Amino acid sequence: MLSQQDIEQAVALSRLWADRSPDRILFERSELEPELKRQVALQVSLLPKMQRKVPHFIQGGGYVPHRVNFEQSSSELTARYKQQFVTEHDRVLDMTGGMGIDALAMASIAERSLIYEIDPVMAQALTYNVHKLLQRDNVTVRCGDALAEMDASTLEGITLVYADPARRDMDDRNKRLISMDEYSPAPLQIIARLQELGYAGRLLLKLSPMLDIHWILEQLPQASALHIVQVQDEVKELLVAISMAPQEANVALHLALVDRLGEVSRWSFPYEALSSVRTPYATSVEEYIHIPQPLLMKSGAYHLIAQEQSLSLLGPNSHIYTSSQASTSPLYKSYRLIEEIDYSKSTLRGKSLHSLRQRYPALTIMSRHFPLTAQELKKTLRTDESDTYYLLATTLGEQARKLLILSSC
Repeated sequence: MLSQQDIEQAVALSRLWADRSPDRILFERSELEPELKRQVALQVSLLPKMQRKVPHFIQGGGYVPHRVNFEQSSSELTARYKQQFVTEHDRVLDMTGGMGIDALAMASIAERSLIYEIDPVMAQALTYNVHKLLQRDNVTVRCGDALAEMDASTLEGITLVYADPARRDMDDRNKRLISMDEYSPAPLQIIARLQELGYAGRLLLKLSPMLDIHWILEQLPQASALHIVQVQDEVKELLVAISMAPQEANVALHLALVDRLGEVSRWSFPYEALSSVRTPYATSVEEYIHIPQPLLMKSGAYHLIAQEQSLSLLGPNSHIYTSSQASTSPLYKSYRLIEEIDYSKSTLRGKSLHSLRQRYPALTIMSRHFPLTAQELKKTLRTDESDTYYLLATTLGEQARKLLILSSC
């Protein structure tokens, strides 16, 4: 394990040698110790990703001890989103410090923060980053297992507990864990231990975006709110807010769409409202086509939002919508219909295929609820990718196969 002085040197040299290749740093002769040399090369290799994911680390001289921990950590954009759960009067217990991206964001607002990290190397790095990047004396880092070490004195004065359980096998970092029971620490174990200690404050859990939200809410009946966070085109996080004090409030579902500048678009509604809404089916393809963003699909709120936007569903299995008027909702990627082609096997043969290629030499191809995949269609059409024109292969109703030529709205 590197000393504090070695860490500072690794960070300084990585910025100084940012234009060198990691291999050159590793294999050229130098007076650096092998482990220090490896850490300098690691920092240099991660600098471009740091700039995109955690730019404050670049600016402030942050340190990353392991590549896998960096890859699995929150981005600054999602960490900033979590600041809404913290006030200046909160005392925060972070059970799973990790890289500290979330911990630093929360500690920058909270009155005090106590951060646990089970891995000694990560705990050392976290301590360094807290002092280097935060420059506040209201944060304590402890190396240890929070679940095992936590007692009533640990929770004294704590108003918010945060946990981002490890979702990978400790023996095989490439293996993702699917069940919450396999997480470390397991969410139900966290809740049980907090209840045992009489904790009556708030709990915030970060869970895998792969989990089904209906199943999550069945497993965690104490949940008061669930946040689905999408950054650009990908759902990055599910956040479950839990009040440890008994309550009977309905679960609130929050959708957050974060753009590359960190601007957040938000939608909120009661989870129970999803079960009472159905979207009418379209009898024809109208002028506009709308495809739900990933966070809308994850939430299951597509019928609710479609009803608000006066959209009709093209088919029972496609989750593609149509309307006669444009939709301004960022919850959809919307397109304008240029041409509607009835599909049969002859459509992509002979003169018909040749004519289609001539009219649209460049198309980005999408396939939803259609017998051919986008890759198969692309192989047949042999068209270039386009930022302007799209081909959507889908089904209207149960059987009417369609090739829809679209342009961006």
